[in-house]
Amino acid sequence: MVQYDEMVRALELREVVLRFLENSLHPFLIKTVGIDMDQFQRWVHKSIPPFNLNNAVITCIVSAIYWQIQLVAIHYTL
Repeated sequence: MVQYDEMVRALELREVVLRFLENSLHPFLIKTVGIDMDQFQRWVHKSIPPFNLNNAVITCIVSAIYWQIQLVAIHYTL
């Protein structure tokens, strides 16, 4: 069972990591690469379709076909 003190320490560590990302990593990415992480996160959130059974089945089928093609290609190239 998790103790209350451990939960508080974990939350404090999470806040420290979040502040590091917001204050140093995000400005570094904007200056060097030109990627605004906040804008990128908004774009990803809008562009990913909602998770439902239909999308999950399609994802599984497409990934199974992809990996089958990859394994056949590796088998015949080696």
